[in-house]
Amino acid sequence: MEDLGLDPAPIVTRPLPHQSEPAVGLVPDEASIIVPAHNEQATIAACLDAVLASTFQVKTPNLDIVVVANGCSDRTTEIVQGYGDSVRLIETSIGSKANALELGRKATRPGPRIYLDADIVVSADAIESVLARLGEEGIEGSAPAIDLARPPSTSLALREYARIWEQAPYFRADLIGAGFYGLTEQAQQRIGSWPALIADDLVALCHLLPEERRTASGWFRHTLPGRLRDVAKVEVRREAGRLEFAAWAEAEGRPLSEESPGGRWLIHLAKTPLNWPGLALFVGVKALAKVRARRAFSRNDIDWGQDQHGRKLRAGQG
Repeated sequence: MEDLGLDPAPIVTRPLPHQSEPAVGLVPDEASIIVPAHNEQATIAACLDAVLASTFQVKTPNLDIVVVANGCSDRTTEIVQGYGDSVRLIETSIGSKANALELGRKATRPGPRIYLDADIVVSADAIESVLARLGEEGIEGSAPAIDLARPPSTSLALREYARIWEQAPYFRADLIGAGFYGLTEQAQQRIGSWPALIADDLVALCHLLPEERRTASGWFRHTLPGRLRDVAKVEVRREAGRLEFAAWAEAEGRPLSEESPGGRWLIHLAKTPLNWPGLALFVGVKALAKVRARRAFSRNDIDWGQDQHGRKLRAGQG
């Protein structure tokens, strides 16, 4: 493959906030991985390279890798085609992640499926450990720990924001989402067709009991946008997605989520003066995002909030 100037490890390795005990379930002989991609020419190669180098694919190359290019106007499809028979490509003119997930679901065989965002890089053991976790009795959903990466150009303000964010209970719980999660066939059957919602991870969560999901070993790398303003854009989309999901869940009679710790963790962090600058940024961005998200949701004008600036930096164009 061509060198796109991507940095597969943009930060210094550090201990992850939450690591799980090794999985003991039986790893299946076959599995599917679905990668929805909308204008991801800057990130898709690094994503696919990591998947193809995974221990599961190296040991038993029976991972059905399906990229669903949705509404792409860049070189995403051209790059994916360069992988030949190693990756299946589905193209659609509809720029919708939910529709891409559904096309990928229909195109893959019954069995465990992993859903992976095209801007995510996974560790070599992450896919195998998730599949092993799904092989454990009573486990229907799994994901590895999140490695929150900072681009080399990350500002001090954004580093402080990230330092606070990493201490959220989300990073220490057996949650599903943020760009990489695996589901059993039973869990997928509960969901059925993917609804046309932004927050697919919340859809998956509401179909799983807390005891049915478990963190796997390994990690997946979520790279922060290079600028705080871009973080704010992504947060607006995330908050709008929550509002959209809440309306859908109420109409469907679905639970929103189990009891959450709310802001107690922020109060705990506020006891340390060193955290005050980061807390002010974190709370401020979240509050602004909620206001803008409500406005966008009320107008039915939800922007995907894709971090184009960060993607250009990773492609060496910024």
